[in-house]
Amino acid sequence: MYKTHKQYRLKRICLVLICGIIPYLAALKAAGQSYTYEIRYANNTIGLLDVKQETSGAVRKIHIKSRISMKLLSRMETDISVEYHNTVLIKAQASRASKGADSKETSTEKTEKGYNVVRKGVPGTLSTAQITFSVSELYFGEPPKDLKEIYSETHGVFLKIKQLADKRYEVSTPDDRSIYYRYEKGKLMEVEVNHQFGKAYFRLIQAK
Repeated sequence: MYKTHKQYRLKRICLVLICGIIPYLAALKAAGQSYTYEIRYANNTIGLLDVKQETSGAVRKIHIKSRISMKLLSRMETDISVEYHNTVLIKAQASRASKGADSKETSTEKTEKGYNVVRKGVPGTLSTAQITFSVSELYFGEPPKDLKEIYSETHGVFLKIKQLADKRYEVSTPDDRSIYYRYEKGKLMEVEVNHQFGKAYFRLIQAK
């Protein structure tokens, strides 16, 4: 009798723990991930980059916002929104605006045959059946080791990606620039951007 009573108590304890842990894990998943990166150029801080990922059921949304302000380049604002259903990109919207220049916008939307892409007001299509990994996702973990190309929400095309010997990942842009992503224990710590004016760095300063 005592043994049966003890077993019953253990079962109740396990049930309580399970019922308590599952909602807690679900809440963590729904809360998403949020990171802030400091943007540095020529040893000066010129802006911040905020990235956030939220998951609710099969829907996953990514939001990226950067604000840059410096004397030579004036002010530049970038906003990117991406939505995935399960592992498939459904739609993406990217805009980049700077003072004294026309805004650059790119939209991507899933169709039955592939994707419709509008870049700077010019419509186009992608025959790819499914996009399963995009540049925005690099902020939330290392890409698959066998990944050879990655979709750019801002350029509206696929870019080449490769892992280097020093464990960084190199992404090549359409204008022959290279962007390097460095991770530590699966977390993106730094992005190095090479352009005609020199190198800029995005360095992780806060994680939530």
